[in-house]
Amino acid sequence: IDIVSALGIVDEVVIDRSEDKLAVWQQRPFDAILKGSDWQGTPKGYRLERTMTDVGVEVVYFPYTRHTSSSMLRAFLTEGGSGE
Repeated sequence: IDIVSALGIVDEVVIDRSEDKLAVWQQRPFDAILKGSDWQGTPKGYRLERTMTDVGVEVVYFPYTRHTSSSMLRAFLTEGGSGE
């Protein structure tokens, strides 16, 4: 949160743990959603694009990096940084 906030290009950083991005948008409207390019061209990505563009939200894909995975980062942080 601190890193993204410090970029100065966002109005607010909100933690989102919901699978339903439309419900999140209805509670706190946003203009863009960022996803790794591993979502692009997949059924899940197409559903997200369809749902979000219907309410005017841009889906932005950023290059997926196998060695810098948000899933791996979450697992590392959940384990308390032990790496085990």
